[in-house]
Amino acid sequence: MGTFRPRELLEQAQRAEQNGELRQASNHYAALGSYLITKSRWKDAITALEKAVALSPAAPRLYVQLAVAQKGQGDKDLARSSAIFFARRATQNRKFGTYIDYIARELADHPELREAIYEEYLNFDRTQVGTFLELANALCAQERWVRALDVLLDALQLKEQIPEILKEIERCLVGLGKNDQQIFVRRF
Repeated sequence: MGTFRPRELLEQAQRAEQNGELRQASNHYAALGSYLITKSRWKDAITALEKAVALSPAAPRLYVQLAVAQKGQGDKDLARSSAIFFARRATQNRKFGTYIDYIARELADHPELREAIYEEYLNFDRTQVGTFLELANALCAQERWVRALDVLLDALQLKEQIPEILKEIERCLVGLGKNDQQIFVRRF
């Protein structure tokens, strides 16, 4: 495998765009944006990713990468908006479930963005315990134990995956320093 050459990738993206190959151009800009994120070149990454989004606005994954770059640049509100837009776009495409592993992988170090995505998705669908668990996990990663407990109590109402929910409730109680209350959870 050869050396990655960002300049060549930019030239390929520009050529593809000029030739009307918008999807190919978008893919090249997205790859360039991802590379620039790894180099912490936030402004350049945002520019490349915004170009990718403009050429392929229906591709939800682009909004996740854009959110990471915006957060890296320090614009947390804009990053949150991009994350929410991802959730909306993925939901409209009826493919949100296919992105669960992608979200976990790409946003492992960004629990506040995962929180925004799962909260938005819960506005559309409150029937999947996994969504509540993912939101609680993102909240726990931010040490927002009380909010995570509220989410988990909502999940209990679905009467599914109760052992997993109780395990997460136990984790929240430990986070809150309420080890004595774990005994009550363990009884279930």
